[in-house]
Amino acid sequence: MTDETKFGSFTLNDFQEIEPILCGYYGLDKIELSNAIYFAKEFLSYNPEKVVQFDPDNKIYLPLSPWHGNNESSDLGSITFPILCSQYSIEDDSLVAKVLSFVKNFFPIETVSDLDTEYWEYVTTVRPEMLKLYIAIHSGEHRYNQKCRVAFDKGGANVDTTRPWLQMELERYLDKYLGVKDVKEAEKELSVVYYGKLGPKLNKDEARIIWGTYHLLQQSDQFKSGGENVVSRLQSRLIADFLICCELREKHTVNEEHIRSRLNSYLKLFDSPEDFLAVSNYKLSPNNDSGRYY
Repeated sequence: MTDETKFGSFTLNDFQEIEPILCGYYGLDKIELSNAIYFAKEFLSYNPEKVVQFDPDNKIYLPLSPWHGNNESSDLGSITFPILCSQYSIEDDSLVAKVLSFVKNFFPIETVSDLDTEYWEYVTTVRPEMLKLYIAIHSGEHRYNQKCRVAFDKGGANVDTTRPWLQMELERYLDKYLGVKDVKEAEKELSVVYYGKLGPKLNKDEARIIWGTYHLLQQSDQFKSGGENVVSRLQSRLIADFLICCELREKHTVNEEHIRSRLNSYLKLFDSPEDFLAVSNYKLSPNNDSGRYY
């Protein structure tokens, strides 16, 4: 936390009500969440001018999310949170309103800021390419493909024509630096953590918001769909507009059908919120003890 960090507050009673949903549906880690609240309180105890009416006995404080306050006007097709609430009568369900307000203001909870550059290169750029390569190598009927071609901008070469030496070496490399057990596991991670065309760091947050908000709405008499694992048009529109509200998506890049398709894919892949959240974190290979990420 620095002098430039901006903070917001949330009523303690409301936070205690919604914390199980934030952890169970959106994947917020209880320990990280508690630590972030504690450090924010300690910081503000010495810098109370950073917030209006500092009241640690009745409120919790957290750094505001990276996109908070960036779209307070409705220019360029953006959707403010008050507009979203009015459009869908969200305030009629106080629990939904509280959860979405917290997510808009504070999600994601950033507690680690000193991760090295190579780590971020690996988890946001290198690892998704490794996952695609693993799937390409292992999705056929046989262990090794009979045809293998390596292509570059200015040319390429056919390899493994008599013996799959390159595929064998790639298999060893991916086992060490990627560390997934099968194609299904690779496809799940690629779908959840690296889905779409946004910057990879936002994809993970976007996936959790889509998943968490759907399950939140399923608990609401006002917003739930007509059956278990059924995604309604109302839910899809609301979630799409909420992503725009959070500035994770621009209006022309997301719509109702996009959200329904993505949720239907998630609901086929995962049996429970716990199953989904177990996949939705950035991962490192459990087989890599080299001291390097790739």
